[in-house]
Amino acid sequence: NLPCNCGIGDVGNGKCSKIEGECTCSINYKQPKCNQCSDDYFGDGCLNLCNCGVGDIKNNSCNSTGQCFCNPNFQDKRCS
Repeated sequence: NLPCNCGIGDVGNGKCSKIEGECTCSINYKQPKCNQCSDDYFGDGCLNLCNCGVGDIKNNSCNSTGQCFCNPNFQDKRCS
């Protein structure tokens, strides 16, 4: 069995799949270890939704400060 080492976003009580070693993450954290925000969340506790606008080029994902990834024609934080 692989060690779990699940992060703060774990909702599986520290248990993970025996084959891949993936933890069970809450919706705002990503696998495998639940220690990074999902692509569409950011900030402390991964509680902030990116909420990107029409100029977004990465399917509503943003960096750790909430800056969306914009088409060059869109310059604001949310690509709107």
